[in-house]
Amino acid sequence: LLWQPGQLFLPGFQLSFGVVGSMALAGDRLRRTWDQRVRFDPLLPDDLRPRWQRWLGAGLGWLGANLTTGVAAWLGSLPMVWHYFHIVNPISLLANLAVVPLSSAALVANLASLLCAPVWPWASEVFNASAWVWMRFMVTASRQFAAIPGGAWFAEAPPVWWWIPYYAAFLAWSTGWAQQSLRRQRACVAAALLVLLAAFGRHRHRELTPRIDLLPGGTTWINLPGTSPDLLVDPGSDVDAQFIAEPFLRS
Repeated sequence: LLWQPGQLFLPGFQLSFGVVGSMALAGDRLRRTWDQRVRFDPLLPDDLRPRWQRWLGAGLGWLGANLTTGVAAWLGSLPMVWHYFHIVNPISLLANLAVVPLSSAALVANLASLLCAPVWPWASEVFNASAWVWMRFMVTASRQFAAIPGGAWFAEAPPVWWWIPYYAAFLAWSTGWAQQSLRRQRACVAAALLVLLAAFGRHRHRELTPRIDLLPGGTTWINLPGTSPDLLVDPGSDVDAQFIAEPFLRS
């Protein structure tokens, strides 16, 4: 930030550090809540548990670690994703259960490729191909989850100041300040819900005006109203862009 202070205003910087900060603040608290709700008798040693309980406990532990981490990241990134990309995507909570392990496998393959490159170039190529396969699985899984009806929708972003009480409530809850009294806890939950409901009710069904932007190089961006997908066309010239866009808008 001292070298490039403008990074603070870039979506990539805000999302990267915001998501990591959200996981650091809220991840452990959500994980403890999960463990308290799904754990078996804590006084019974693992050696005395039935085999099905040990297997189920291991599966629930993996599910809880990934799900609570995804919830913490989603809660912290929701305002930024909504503001910059005009999308609300609760389906990402389920998609992360598949995409995150795949991304971990891709990262491990890339790291192995770097380590093997100076000594065994052929092994580096194998790991590169493996990373490509894992990333293709990531893309396929993301598309499948995105195609689920109601899993995500486009919406006009509310003003930035709407999110001040949301983040205030999130910080109060994640840091434990709201847990000191029931009144504080209810106030934080109510503030966050009111912000979400107000933003959702006002901007969910609001139609966006179609807009055509001729970008440099002849690229045309058509911003469609409502939840319709946008269209990006690169015909090569402004004349070709108008020729393609006009019949599309008439239809």
